[in-house]
Formats: sequence, structure tokens, C-alpha cells
Amino acid sequence: MSRIPMFMSPTRLREFLSRHAELGRIYLEKEDAKVTAKRRKFHKNKRVNYREGWIEFKDKRQAKRLAEYLNARQVGGKRGNAFYYETWTIKYLPKFKWRHLTEQMAYERKARERRLEAELAQATRENRLYLENVEKAKMHKGMQQKRNQKKRKNNEQDDDNNEKEEDIRRSFRQRPKMASEVASQKPGEGKEAMGRLDDSVKNVLSHVLGK
Repeated sequence: MSRIPMFMSPTRLREFLSRHAELGRIYLEKEDAKVTAKRRKFHKNKRVNYREGWIEFKDKRQAKRLAEYLNARQVGGKRGNAFYYETWTIKYLPKFKWRHLTEQMAYERKARERRLEAELAQATRENRLYLENVEKAKMHKGMQQKRNQKKRKNNEQDDDNNEKEEDIRRSFRQRPKMASEVASQKPGEGKEAMGRLDDSVKNVLSHVLGK
């Protein structure tokens, strides 16, 4: 069956089809989990819904005739029946064995597991890359902050050095002009000035002036 009537359970399906032929095993595939979650969230409907299924008949000739008879027919029954207006969608699968179904289910299950593993690995890689980028950004930010702090510190030191040099230039005293002042004085004044000088200075001036 390519489509199961809305909310028809395996028990009700067996009840309907067993009226026409003897049945064996029945397997119904549930709808996608995302569709179920969305339906339960917005419509508050917690019933289980199936999207497709496989029915095993004891006699394949009965199965073929029943599939041709019921396909595209209304489910019918009593009018109060919830599936009264639903339509059967049944197709007979020649040479199809139940083991084919189990093999297909096993294959789909493995494929789904591999897909989930691939998605998980991809998510892990993306998460690791994100964390690495966050760490790099933190490291870069820390290095930038250190460079800014060092730059501010160097600027402060340069400002302090400039202030110290300015203070030194302002506090520098020029050495008094002794020899030129003595040479420019009058003869009498020179002797009086020489008398006020220290002995070491007098000796230097004597050698310079040739006296």
C-alpha cells in the first residue's frame, strides 16, 4: 500500500482486509518524526499515523485479485466509520518476498545510521572549527590589548623623559664668565677682581694672561 488511510492502525487494516482474504504479516511504516512532532505541536494530536505499508497474503492469487479489486475504491462500510471516505491504494508486487522487505528495511536502517553519523561528524567538525576560531579571536584580542598597553606605556615614558629634559634645560646654570670679565676691566679694577678670586683660578689666569 503506497498510502495508508489517516490514522488507520495495523489492527484496523487487518480487520478490513481479512474480510476478503487470509492475511499473513503486516508492516506499516510510520510517518516522518518531524511531521509527527509538528502535527502534535500545532494540532495537539498524539495519534500514530502511517504513510505506507506491506501486507502478506497466504494465497498470492487472492492477493492479486484483491489488489485489482480494491485499488482506487472507497473504503466504505458504515457511514459512521472514520475511514468511510478514504480510498484504497493497493498494488500487487509479483515475485516480491517478505525477506526482500526485511533486506530493504535493513539497508535503509544502515543508510540512515550512516547519514546520521555523517551529520554528527559534520556537526562535530563545525563545532570544533567554531571553538578554534573563538580561541584565535580571544588570542588576537589579548595580543592587541598587550600591544596597546605597551604602546601607552612607551608613550607615557616618552612624555616623562621629555618633561625631565625640559626641567633639566630650565634648571641648567651657565658658568660665570671670569676671564673675559677680568680682561675687560680697568687696570685697577683687575687687581681688585684678582684679589677676590681663588688661588687656583688665579694660577690659571696667570698662565693665560702671561703674568
